[in-house]
Amino acid sequence: TVQLVWIALGEVIAYQNTTYFITGCSPKESLFFRA
Repeated sequence: TVQLVWIALGEVIAYQNTTYFITGCSPKESLFFRA
């Protein structure tokens, strides 16, 4: 459903924000840390 899509997007955004605060890098730059 549409709600599930919004929930998934929220999870991705929250994960990127968390990675940003932990690594001090932008989500794109933190791809190296996720690998």
